[in-house]
Amino acid sequence: MQVHITQGDYDGRAVLISWVAMDEAGPSRVQYGTSRKYGFAAEGASNKLHILPVQVWIYPSLCCRCSSGDLGQTYNSRSTLDHYMQSRAQAVLFVGDLSYTDRYQYNDVGIQWDSWGRFVECSTAYQPWIWTAGNHEIEYMPWMGEVVPFKSYLHRYATPHAASQSSTPLWYAIRRASAHIIMLSSYSPFVKYTPQYMWLYEELQRVDHGLLFLCMFPCTIVMRHTSGRVRVCEPSLKVGLSNPRLI
Repeated sequence: MQVHITQGDYDGRAVLISWVAMDEAGPSRVQYGTSRKYGFAAEGASNKLHILPVQVWIYPSLCCRCSSGDLGQTYNSRSTLDHYMQSRAQAVLFVGDLSYTDRYQYNDVGIQWDSWGRFVECSTAYQPWIWTAGNHEIEYMPWMGEVVPFKSYLHRYATPHAASQSSTPLWYAIRRASAHIIMLSSYSPFVKYTPQYMWLYEELQRVDHGLLFLCMFPCTIVMRHTSGRVRVCEPSLKVGLSNPRLI
């Protein structure tokens, strides 16, 4: 099924639930509730990839205790996931490079995405993983006719980008527990006046340094895949984040 959940709104009171149907598409229904009676339901439909609409859930205020990235599908990946689950953390901030499917071609790309989804389901089906994309999600493969960057990633892994007025799932922000969390794209333009730059400028205006805000959200976490030293658009992201007016 490759079930995975992520936060579904800005303030942490909703979830997005996604799964993959390997057979013909059927009813897309999720039942939920504040007890095991599951008195509520959400409906959705999207062929073989299902992303249910946002519904409100009530969560205790628990702090995120783990971040990860570059997981892949190896023996070491299994060890990393096992160690994480033993930590009993409540959520994952994942900084990109999920399945490393860009090492494969043609039908094997989808097969590897499916196998990775099943591999992490033991965790992603039970707690939110907050995503951002890495270079291995770009999957620009013109010899295969795949010229839309991040195509597989964007279809398979939903984010609550609209809740923070972002125009794309590649960058967005949420508030979870006591943290204001900003997810950025290292592989999208970030020079002045680009969409990501302007969005971040507006989002940082929400970081109020007043006493009440600091009591509620003492931590501001900015997540991106790389340091900004090499590759594609990373230098422009580094320059943008170094702009004192932006900070």
